[in-house]
Amino acid sequence: MLNNILLVVTGKTETNKLITLVEKLGKSASSLTVIYIIQNTWQGVLGDEWISSHEARNNFLNYMDTKQQQEVRELFSEIKTKATSMRLQTNILVKSGSILSVLSNTINGSDLIILPYTANKREVRKISQKINCPILTGPI
Repeated sequence: MLNNILLVVTGKTETNKLITLVEKLGKSASSLTVIYIIQNTWQGVLGDEWISSHEARNNFLNYMDTKQQQEVRELFSEIKTKATSMRLQTNILVKSGSILSVLSNTINGSDLIILPYTANKREVRKISQKINCPILTGPI
């Protein structure tokens, strides 16, 4: 039996599939840590070449932030409800940065990391070299 499974979420994943995964994991683990990683891939992408004013750019970034926070709340609410009904201890985190840097600082005590297929293959290789923990990757 696994003590702690770390489930990495990096973007919009079908909630029903994640809930099904939580149900399956709950049978083989005593605790589940779900971490939503907001990747810093937008840095430097939003320039004035397509947004003509500072105000428009800030409005767009605020809109994106609001949508992302709403997605996180909805997803985690459903996961928390399912985990609680299974008496599965759950820890939910939201972090930003690269997958490698966030996981390097978060994996303490994890017996298994589940990483979505959408993660960069190069980053997965780096993570596996740096972390002494099995990694399960594939489509969720």
